[in-house]
Amino acid sequence: MLRCKFEVESITRAQNTRILKMRAKSRTECDNTDWSQWTPCGTLELHVTNQRAWPQIDAMSPGDIYVVDIKPSV
Repeated sequence: MLRCKFEVESITRAQNTRILKMRAKSRTECDNTDWSQWTPCGTLELHVTNQRAWPQIDAMSPGDIYVVDIKPSV
């Protein structure tokens, strides 16, 4: 498993979707050495159309930090 830390950049709330944009956090900003020894670079953009997931996204704010785990699907 690979564990990465991402910061919420923006959340766009539209009628039929939520667009969540995140950027990788650097080691100097928080411990993120699991996948990047120095300065990680990466972005994550999700277009969520499942309305049941919207409350979790709507609770997020720019600047919040989240962990993203990457592992094989079983």
